Amino acid sequence: MFVKDVVHMKTLLGLSKYKMNSYIKREELVKMIKEESNYMNESSIRWTIYDLVHSKQITKIDSKHFIKGYLHTYKVVRCSEQRKEVENKIKQYYPYIDTIIYESNLLNEWVNHQISKNVVFVQVEKDFTDYIYRMLKEKTKLNILLKPDKKEFYLNDENNSVVITNLITQSPKVKNTYNIKIEKLIVDLYSKDLITEFISMNEYESVIEQIYRSYVVNSKTLLGYAKRRNVEDKVFQAIKDYLPD
Repeated sequence: MFVKDVVHMKTLLGLSKYKMNSYIKREELVKMIKEESNYMNESSIRWTIYDLVHSKQITKIDSKHFIKGYLHTYKVVRCSEQRKEVENKIKQYYPYIDTIIYESNLLNEWVNHQISKNVVFVQVEKDFTDYIYRMLKEKTKLNILLKPDKKEFYLNDENNSVVITNLITQSPKVKNTYNIKIEKLIVDLYSKDLITEFISMNEYESVIEQIYRSYVVNSKTLLGYAKRRNVEDKVFQAIKDYLPD
């Protein structure tokens, strides 16, 4: 057996004291690796941590925390033809504007009552919402709504409508895509955004639990964005049971 395999095996035995999906602080992990392997230099410790992550024994949550077991990074798997059309037009005419696009039916992964009406939400830098609105009105045949209130939203009750709103500065965003990050989605559910019209309050607890059970959630990023949305207290109460000690 190679030395690295012995180290890996010993480290796994050390991890056995942690429950599945429990948090492990980086300093605890480093201490355990040193004890089990006699590694002292930083490069060897980093390699061992990498090997544990790569073999899905642990998942990196942020620079200070890991979780025992494997969690996925959230990504949008399916999207409607309408969303694809909107994304392609924005790429074509305004490729350098910060934009996040997501759909109401992504909530179907977690809610009991499946959402049949789909709405494409397009969040754009504040100074460019009018430009995006006019371009999409001109270049597509979709039902485009610009910053509608709830009354206007329900009066235009069409499937696959496109709702354009301002993008909050420093919103969590997946690099080089228009996809929403899971941290932003959680916070938006506790805001006054129209996405909240598709989910009832009694489902929130279950949704949060399922998200934390399945996906990597950077709570520092989440709470930082919640503070910008002025919903930090609400969000903290919702996720406090899932935060590291």
